[in-house]
Amino acid sequence: MQVVLGAGKATITDGSGPASFDVVKNAAGGSDVVSGFKVGTDKISLFGYAAADLHISTGAGNTLVSLSDGTKIQILGVTNLGNSIVG
Repeated sequence: MQVVLGAGKATITDGSGPASFDVVKNAAGGSDVVSGFKVGTDKISLFGYAAADLHISTGAGNTLVSLSDGTKIQILGVTNLGNSIVG
């Protein structure tokens, strides 16, 4: 499954196969919630972002990925993304 995250809000439930969540700088800016994310299988692919554009925090058993253009991706039930973020 490939999902391109954009502006607005979305709640996404990941299925059984691998998934790629693509985020393009300045084309996103939304607030998304992802459940069922599989570390080591699923990926968050960042396009146009530098390392300084990315902030990751954890709390209450979840991870919040915040990007410089206002994009926020909350990943439910995951506290360590490992190498799931590429870009």
